[in-house]
Amino acid sequence: ANPMYILPENPYRPFHLAEWEVHSPQHLNENAWALANNAHRIEAKMMKEALQSIASRGETLPWIVAAIKSFWKGHGGWVMSRFDIFQNYSLPLLEKRLRYPASFLEAWAEIIKKMENISMLVDDMSPGDAIWTLYDLHDAWAVYEETVTRNLRLQEPVAMILFHAYFSRAEGDKIVKEELRRMSSNSRCL
Repeated sequence: ANPMYILPENPYRPFHLAEWEVHSPQHLNENAWALANNAHRIEAKMMKEALQSIASRGETLPWIVAAIKSFWKGHGGWVMSRFDIFQNYSLPLLEKRLRYPASFLEAWAEIIKKMENISMLVDDMSPGDAIWTLYDLHDAWAVYEETVTRNLRLQEPVAMILFHAYFSRAEGDKIVKEELRRMSSNSRCL
């Protein structure tokens, strides 16, 4: 076990990996968090491609602006809900057992900063705007998509191994179930 993650006063030690053998961190496609991260990456990529296509048409028609705003409300709300649940529920549980890497929190802060820039651009959009508003949004979205992809890929393997090491399978299932319950009842996602 890497001592940089161990809290000296903590009675928990990383001894649960064997319980997760079938669904090990190497099988990220079977993990609920990784699946949510995949959805995040895919939505970011698809919207970047959609914005590129829309910008190539050269018009900011009312239905286009409404669709962009609607998508952003759903996507942005879902991502912020995930982060809020992580920060206010999951992270305190993790920090009771291990030193959660500060770089992972910094990565989320970087994603949120990119989201704030997109929110500003989307909020300011109106039908009939000059085409450069779509190019600006596309460029901001491309940076966001790259940030999401890079940061989630860096976090996943280490975060999964730490989670699996410090929580039993039953504890992990309980945590994920509660996260999903909180997300399904969060109005930001609707």
